[in-house]
Amino acid sequence: MRILVKTVADPGPFFRLGRGWTKAGVVVEQAEFSDDEWALLAGEPMLHVGPAPDEAEIAQVQTDDLGDRLKAMIAGLEADSFGKDGKPRLDALRAALPEAKDQITAELRDQVWAGVKPVE
Repeated sequence: MRILVKTVADPGPFFRLGRGWTKAGVVVEQAEFSDDEWALLAGEPMLHVGPAPDEAEIAQVQTDDLGDRLKAMIAGLEADSFGKDGKPRLDALRAALPEAKDQITAELRDQVWAGVKPVE
């Protein structure tokens, strides 16, 4: 059985049982922990333990989380990090979030930018 464990700690991760639990959540197999360990996780007020969503829902949550991180990061970009079209440059975004550089696409950048660009 697949279970989703996520933290309510801001900004996360929150560590228990040697693992870092994120706000987006981590999907684990029930067999990964003993009954006592599951009781510890379920009883932790900083964690939410519940059934895991399907793969499409997981991908959307991860994309939403990255989008939120991009929004926050765009606000702190220097002027030279924007292209002539006014959009944040992909190389600047990828440099600022190197752990997600392969996930930062022009399409994602455009979606995030549409929600944060100044009103014209």
